[in-house]
Amino acid sequence: MHNDQRRHRNVSSPAVICGVLVVVTLCALLSYLAPFTDTDHEQDLVSEMQSQQSSASQPLQQTQSKSAQQVSPVAENIKSSPQTAPHPPTDETAQLTQLGFSALTAKDYARAEDAFLKILASDPNNNTALFGMSAVKQIGTRDFEAAIPFLERIIELNPQNLVALTNLMNLYQQTNKLPEYEEVRKNLKEQLDLAAVFEKQKAQDLISKGDYKAAVGYLQTEADAATGSPKSQAILEELGNLARSSGRHEDALVYYQRAEEQCGDGTLCTNIQINTAWTLWAIGRQDEALASMRTIEQQNPYIPGIHDHVNMMQNSYSAVSPESH
Repeated sequence: MHNDQRRHRNVSSPAVICGVLVVVTLCALLSYLAPFTDTDHEQDLVSEMQSQQSSASQPLQQTQSKSAQQVSPVAENIKSSPQTAPHPPTDETAQLTQLGFSALTAKDYARAEDAFLKILASDPNNNTALFGMSAVKQIGTRDFEAAIPFLERIIELNPQNLVALTNLMNLYQQTNKLPEYEEVRKNLKEQLDLAAVFEKQKAQDLISKGDYKAAVGYLQTEADAATGSPKSQAILEELGNLARSSGRHEDALVYYQRAEEQCGDGTLCTNIQINTAWTLWAIGRQDEALASMRTIEQQNPYIPGIHDHVNMMQNSYSAVSPESH
């Protein structure tokens, strides 16, 4: 499968829709970021979440009665569960995930909650279901207190998750948890800086004006200035993404490999490794790509979506080389 086809397929998956949903919900707080959605379907969900959060100055007691009591045992179960890797996806989990997000977009919140809770009952570290529940509580019941434990769990599993950090910061503010708000705000600022969010946005602004060369030159200068730091890794990854999106896969591979050389541990490094594997696939090095993706899965089974990457590549590999299994 070509990498562009893979990205197209991923865009419509529930996990990505959930991530996009939460990121864009908070675009008012991060107005310097480019829009993350381009469909009416997603924008409708985002608008509703923004509407619910913007009216949070009203008393919250009315929204924290029955719903909060119902979700409390689940939240407690999540808190007490060990921080282990999410279970590999099953057909049942996939069906429940699809059901949950379909119900969420249809504003059938009770049905969406039921689907996500069924997933969490057997897999309390399921990243997609945790995001789904936080969205249900924010959109469906305005129960911001009940949404918090699900986001806190995501951050416990992955402290670098910018989506969860941003959303949690907003919820802490809305529920007057000011010490927690300040702590997350400081953490988020550090993470945004390390992730080179501002540099990426400036490059995208240049590209939107048709100056691709200037964008690449700017990012290369910033990467060199930050050599050896997480910011440099993030910028090199962005350079790889830009090269890959324009069909320059050999250039993309060089950028990703340079980023990997500076990597230690963490989600950022794993994302770069995944991009490297798919770029190897795009330039015809399928055996090496599949072996690399399997290694990533073995070393980082907790990374959301890693099993899907392996399955997609394995299925494509089997289609290309049916004699190799």
